[in-house]
Amino acid sequence: MPISHFNFRDLSFEQQLVLVWAEGTYLTQRWEETDAVALYLMEGGFFCELYLEQIHYSVQRVRHFPTSDSARLAEYARYIRLDDLPDT
Repeated sequence: MPISHFNFRDLSFEQQLVLVWAEGTYLTQRWEETDAVALYLMEGGFFCELYLEQIHYSVQRVRHFPTSDSARLAEYARYIRLDDLPDT
């Protein structure tokens, strides 16, 4: 059963990573300073960003936000079309 955005935020960092890789659909990637930021759509109807440090290729942090928060998606606008996303 997909986890909700509210339940996801209460999980530990390690539990969040496991769920992103198990249930997330990779959409695209962008760059922020020295980090690659990978965007995932979660089955529970929200987005997750994984911040990947490039030297050791390790996940430094997870940021999550609801699909209704279109302002946070502006940085990805040139990479994806929102009407191509599956219904959640």
